[in-house]
Amino acid sequence: MAEPLIERVWAWLHATFPERQIYIRSDGRVQFFTFSPTLQATLAGLSLIFLGWVAFASVNVIFKDRIIAAKDHRYQQMQSTYEDRLADIQVSYDELNGALVSAEDTFKATADKLEAKQSTVARLLDRSCSDCHSQNTVWPWYSEVAPVSWVVIDDVQQGRRHLNLSDWAKYPPGGARDKLHQICKEVKDGGMPLREYLWAHRDRQLTPQEQATICEWTDAERQRLADSR
Repeated sequence: MAEPLIERVWAWLHATFPERQIYIRSDGRVQFFTFSPTLQATLAGLSLIFLGWVAFASVNVIFKDRIIAAKDHRYQQMQSTYEDRLADIQVSYDELNGALVSAEDTFKATADKLEAKQSTVARLLDRSCSDCHSQNTVWPWYSEVAPVSWVVIDDVQQGRRHLNLSDWAKYPPGGARDKLHQICKEVKDGGMPLREYLWAHRDRQLTPQEQATICEWTDAERQRLADSR
């Protein structure tokens, strides 16, 4: 089947590009050139290729500015999209950074407030409770004079048995919660400090605001201990 196809192609080539001869007379001499069908087809093909390249180059030159403008427009769109995305990321980063700074400030303010309250409670307990409820008792001069000394020493010993702030870390969570409840109750009811103690230490009296501060602390500590179980 290949041979008939080749024969048809060859026949079409000879029919389309018949052999041609060109005669040239110069100086009394005659020269002629023969153009075979194959050579003519080759020259025609090369001519078509050349014309195609010329057409392509012409179109490229004509539309070069449009092509460049289109590429520039596309590049500008991509750059604009990138810049918008970058701006969105920057805004998100600024918002997140602002939230972190705000959270840090809130945490610091809360920690400072808690620390100040702890310091206030520690100062109140040391001022009004430590003489009878810790190992840091400051013994007054009359504690060495009998029979008053017997009452003072007995009060301190009983106070330490009920609550010893120096041994606070040794109390189990359940016992600590009970002690905290008792502290608030005694302070709020005016049972502590003892009236007998206040006769000689009027500056140890707790004001209503100080009583409320101690009860706020005991409530918070009881809740913390309950949550830690």
